[in-house]
Amino acid sequence: MSKEYAQKLKYIGNKNQLFSVKNYIMTDGRANNLRAIDVINGKGLFMTILPDRCLDIYQLIYKDTNMSYITASGAVHPGYYYYDKKGHEFLRSFFAGFLTTCGIETICAPSEDAGEQLGQHGRISNIPADNYYVRIDENTESGEPEIYITGTMTQARLFGDKYSLTREIKIYTSENKFEIHDIVKNIGFKTSPHMILYHLNYGYPFLDENIEINVPASETEPCDDFAAQDLDKWHKFNTPQHGIEEQCYYHKLKTGENGYAKYSLYNPILNKGISVEYDAKTLDHFIQWKMCGEGDYVLGLEPGNGLGGGRKKNRENGTLKFLEPQEEVKYHIVVTLADEKITKI
Repeated sequence: MSKEYAQKLKYIGNKNQLFSVKNYIMTDGRANNLRAIDVINGKGLFMTILPDRCLDIYQLIYKDTNMSYITASGAVHPGYYYYDKKGHEFLRSFFAGFLTTCGIETICAPSEDAGEQLGQHGRISNIPADNYYVRIDENTESGEPEIYITGTMTQARLFGDKYSLTREIKIYTSENKFEIHDIVKNIGFKTSPHMILYHLNYGYPFLDENIEINVPASETEPCDDFAAQDLDKWHKFNTPQHGIEEQCYYHKLKTGENGYAKYSLYNPILNKGISVEYDAKTLDHFIQWKMCGEGDYVLGLEPGNGLGGGRKKNRENGTLKFLEPQEEVKYHIVVTLADEKITKI
């Protein structure tokens, strides 16, 4: 225990005066019976995590500023989810939030691959966590408390592919920072295709026409002809436009000696910044989703292990990953928030 933290304990009757974790169940509309966890780290960070939706992050607020984009559907219980193999019914329960996990057998557009019809963005974001729990430990070096939220999602079918995703979210109380540690495992006994995408979404008021997008890309490709029209403006955001379509870009991010890539965003009017660092050895692709529509005003900056277009396209271009029986792969993402531009990339 640090001396500073030990001194704080003398002033309080309960640790909730410094930070808090609250478990509850939503009761309204299509969110009825949806389990949720609110975390306040005591430094300005507030987040809502949904155990029934892959332990994804519904809302992220930093010092009274909403950072994430939330769709018109809002939080939706997975009981309302319909796996549409050919269309886009996924979007009726897609809350976006700060994080929606996509996969783990396919991502992005619906496709037919190896005789199987695959729906948009896969099933994993609508699978509840088993045995999720919260613990609070003291950091072995700083002595400051840290909040851990852990659970396992199992996506499997009889005679089919079988996967597990074990997630641990670590939230710091000494700084405005959190980490996501994921392990995806093939728990079956045949080789299985594996795709994952961390659909990280930014929204108003943090996201507006003043946003500064710092994505250190060595290569950038548009995903279609419409995106190609604004290739030189991929890093610029407009005010909300009527009738505009989405634009997507594939970036190849520069990496450090440790194999990690990093990007940052900064709003100079709000003086708020965020950075995301991730292990690019396993998350070796990166998709930007740019949408400046009225009401659909969102920026997605999404590390993943494949390209958009669905599993069929990834198989055809050689980017599709596979897991051998009992094989596992680890993913790591670090998110930092600050009252300044985060310039060190």
